[in-house]
Amino acid sequence: MQRIGESPEWDNIARLITNIRKLNANARQEGQVEPRPLLDHSQLTGENLEEMDVVDRGAPRLTVKELEHCGRCDEGWIRIEDTRNCVKLCPYCEIPRRKAKRLNDLELPADALDMHLRQYEWDTPQQEQAVTRLLNHIVNPQQPHSPSAFMWGSPGNGKTSLLYSVARWGCFKGQRVTFTSHTKLMNSIKDTWGEKNAKDPLRRWLDTCDVLLLDELGGLGGKGNHSTWYTTTTTEIIGAMYERWAGGKLSILMTSNLSPAQVAKMFDRNAAIMSRLNAMFGAPIQMVGDDRRQRNTQELKAWGL
Repeated sequence: MQRIGESPEWDNIARLITNIRKLNANARQEGQVEPRPLLDHSQLTGENLEEMDVVDRGAPRLTVKELEHCGRCDEGWIRIEDTRNCVKLCPYCEIPRRKAKRLNDLELPADALDMHLRQYEWDTPQQEQAVTRLLNHIVNPQQPHSPSAFMWGSPGNGKTSLLYSVARWGCFKGQRVTFTSHTKLMNSIKDTWGEKNAKDPLRRWLDTCDVLLLDELGGLGGKGNHSTWYTTTTTEIIGAMYERWAGGKLSILMTSNLSPAQVAKMFDRNAAIMSRLNAMFGAPIQMVGDDRRQRNTQELKAWGL
């Protein structure tokens, strides 16, 4: 190692540092410098982000604010006692910081604010029981395949809100969550058309996913006419989901505005696809509640609704 500068200059710097340390030590002894309070973000969950005031309500998407380091660790790392060079992630700040980043990376819309499992209004006991089984399996697997769930019903009765709630819950349970819609997946494929070096967006798309939340199977509204390409590509999507689910590596919560009969029609009543859907989800769960977006409002009458 080589020192740069004249020796007297370095000696002066060393004396200044020593004096500053002495002044700080004296000030702490005299109570002039308050020790920095230790932070603890380990209590954050997907259900209390708003309550703990860590959500940026001015952001266009659900965004957890930057969490400061706790003061116990070295930039998020804690040395393990009785070891020479072993460290671990700090449970008080760095682990919650990484969970918050996973949630932010999902880019959930601002509608996901205040949407969490603690306040979610269940549509039916059947829905609550099915989703509860799914959540219990995620944290404590008791069988090789996840008891996944498929929910269908008219728009506005809480299907997407439930996906938001599960996404928040899953990220703070340390799960790798993917939240997307059928339309978004299809558009991501279309965006690659005409690009020679474009990668297939569906290639290995589930390799880093533990929990898949797929919204609006059949598209927003779900009643449009579907082209052969649309049906074929959707078949491939369902096939990829089934393979990973069958391997015991994926839990799925999927929604649609289509009835089960309409889903079967979309796939031309393909027996192989319907068999895969039945294996993953069992009996579809119908949501029968009213449109929650229209509650206590008269404005939609102006639109003829």
